[in-house]
Amino acid sequence: MKHHVANYKYFLFSVSLCLLSVFCVLPGAWAAEWVVLGKTPNGVFYFDRASISDVSDNVKSVHTKIVFSKEGRKKELEWGKMHNWPGKKINQYRRLSHRIESHEFDCRKKQHRFVMSAEYSRKGSLLERTDFQGSTFLPIAPCTMEDDLWNNVCKKGGR
Repeated sequence: MKHHVANYKYFLFSVSLCLLSVFCVLPGAWAAEWVVLGKTPNGVFYFDRASISDVSDNVKSVHTKIVFSKEGRKKELEWGKMHNWPGKKINQYRRLSHRIESHEFDCRKKQHRFVMSAEYSRKGSLLERTDFQGSTFLPIAPCTMEDDLWNNVCKKGGR
């Protein structure tokens, strides 16, 4: 019996040490600070205040999230069908929950570009990830979510 208790204590110690090392090495995994940016029929848009960082003197990066509404999921599926997604992918996207994106803003020129996009299921599994490294900065149209995001990231500094 003492042998089992000692093994159990060792197991708990090992698991605790493992969890501690994960949170020390990956502080961003639990430090997100999602702030509502806006709501549309497609879903609720957020930005992560804690993710705002300087890429260069006038370029900042930020993560965003859209939690899709039923209507938003429907539109994503329609878009996929229009672009000839295979049936398996269409079925996966029926479980679409949210998308997380990484953006960069040239604050001086008021331009924006996508860096990365990842879609997740309702159970949290990754459906698809797309990297846009080297994409071109484009002007930001007024009165858009990108314009609101630029104001929060570049003018207000995330406040």
